[in-house]
Amino acid sequence: MYAKEHSGELSIDTIKKNRVVRTCRDLLMMCIPSAAYSAFTATALQNDYDYMELRAILRDKNLWNEELEKLDQESLKCVYNTEPARE
Repeated sequence: MYAKEHSGELSIDTIKKNRVVRTCRDLLMMCIPSAAYSAFTATALQNDYDYMELRAILRDKNLWNEELEKLDQESLKCVYNTEPARE
């Protein structure tokens, strides 16, 4: 919700734009296979509604770059299946 409410600021404030992209990159760096606890962090991030919303906003505003896409795809390799086991 926060990302959606403040998405307009990304269009006009370069400092905020850079901070959001850098923070997103830093979070994704914690989710790649070589990072400690990457399975946990990747699972938490990829299943987080706010992250999904932020990723969509960054893509919509053409701020989602090749590096972010690559890190996002790498992080998906670490995600655990979070669906409950069925008997």
